[in-house]
Amino acid sequence: MRKLSELEGAVLGVTSLYEPVTPYQIRKVFERSPNPHWSGSAGSIYPLVERLARNRLLSGRAHATGKRRGLKYNITASGRKVLRSWILEAEHEKLVGISDLLRLRFRFLPALKVAEQRRFVATMIRKMTEEVEKIEADCHQTSSSHDDYLHLTARGALLMARARLAWLQEVWARLFQ
Repeated sequence: MRKLSELEGAVLGVTSLYEPVTPYQIRKVFERSPNPHWSGSAGSIYPLVERLARNRLLSGRAHATGKRRGLKYNITASGRKVLRSWILEAEHEKLVGISDLLRLRFRFLPALKVAEQRRFVATMIRKMTEEVEKIEADCHQTSSSHDDYLHLTARGALLMARARLAWLQEVWARLFQ
């Protein structure tokens, strides 16, 4: 099989943690995640799960919830092998580099009028403050979950969000005060 996309790896990972799961349950995990790098939309998750099943990385079993019929998925032995490879390939990739779409746009702020720049940075500060608050609540919840990996993932997101907010506040202070 070709190299997994980040979304494919994440779907296999979510399935391995919560199996058996429906595509709907996978979507809900993504919707609650502070990670903006993947979409939890039905248009991306459902076809992807079907493709992973066709490739024998997931196996589905029929189930019914009320009158609704669907499939619950488990990760196959091949799926676990591919998931392990996807996780471990991070040792050979540039995952520690900082890909950052906000910083990319920020670099080109001189193309905007000063008032537009101020509005942009103020909006990003507001949104980042909201994100920090949301992640803090998630981090508080996960601290008592007895799942160290879940809590430390949330903690990493919190530290990164706080660093992003501090940078935005520094931008504001330097450019607009």
